[in-house]
Parts: sequence; structure tokens; C-alpha cells
Amino acid sequence: MSDAFGCEENPYASPNDPCPPGIDAYGRLEPIRVVADWFDVVLYLTRAATLIAVFLGVFTVIGLLCHWLGQFSGVFFLVGVILGMPCVFWLSRAEERKVKALSIDADGLHFHRERLPPDDWPWQTVSAIRLASRWEVAWYGWFRSLLRPRDPTECNSALGHYRIQGKTDYCFYPPKNPEAFVEAVARYRPDLLQPPEQNPQ
Repeated sequence: MSDAFGCEENPYASPNDPCPPGIDAYGRLEPIRVVADWFDVVLYLTRAATLIAVFLGVFTVIGLLCHWLGQFSGVFFLVGVILGMPCVFWLSRAEERKVKALSIDADGLHFHRERLPPDDWPWQTVSAIRLASRWEVAWYGWFRSLLRPRDPTECNSALGHYRIQGKTDYCFYPPKNPEAFVEAVARYRPDLLQPPEQNPQ
């Protein structure tokens, strides 16, 4: 799949608007990145605080043990360093896996990541696509899968996400231009589009 074409080749473009909002220079669907309201701010801060608590909690316990056990502090310090290395690795990998855009073609969905090859979801692996509620995104996309968010973008809002249900996995994507997203899916697999109230397993 080509990763570089201009607005005149944009597959989501209409004759009246060859370069619509939410579509990048390569014709890919950009994600929402900004918060929608104060409730989004609260969710974002809660998610950030939970992540910090998870990572710092391990090191706090190690530090307290070092303080209480005195002569064994070196051993626990070494254990803390060993436990900290996976945390650093996870943070670096999480940054690499962040999705910066989505493209849709006859082969399926292509999540274009920051510093890794695209994560491709062929159509045969997708079972349903529908608009997700704010609570669904917050719980299933952020908090329940805290260390592996199902929203792989840098979106700070829980609104405007679509749940992409795979055969064995699922993810959320918040297109900045939802009309173009739905139009692109409908062009290739209209049978996958479901109303918001349905909740496929």
C-alpha cells in the first residue's frame, strides 16, 4: 500500500473539497488529539495519576523495604533496578506504538505508527465497527487495559471514538473527520458498520 500521495489523490476527498479537515497530506485519517470538555480533563488527569501510581508504587515499596531492612538495602536496591528496567522499556515501546494516522483501503485498516511499521488489520479479521460511548472508551480503552491502552493514539478525549472489533482483539480510534471514516469503511465493507447501541463480543 502506498504511503505517499497528494490531496488530489486523496481517497476520502469529495469533488468540492479535495483536502477536507482531518485528512493529512498523505490522505490518511488523523485522530482527535484535544479534550472536548472539562470531563475529559478529569478523565485524562485520573488516567495519568493512575499510571504514575502504578509505576511509582513499585519503587516506593522497594524504597521502604530498603529503609526498614537496613543491611539488606543493597539487595532490594538491585531488585528495584531490575524491576525498573521493564518499566523504562515499556515506556519507550509505548511511544513507538503510538498511532499518528489511519488509512483504509481494499485490504483493510492500516494504523500508521510513530516509529514502527503500520499495524495492519485485514478486513477478514474485523467483525464490527461502531461508535463507542464515552464510558466504554474510558473503561475498556484506557483504565481496564492501563498498560496496553486500546486507544493507541494521543487522543485526550473519550468522545468521538469508534470501536473496531476484531476476531480476537479490539481497539478504539477517534477520527478527526468521522464522516470520512464512515464513508471509507462503507466503501469497502458496509456490512461491518453497526449502530452505537449494539455491543458485539
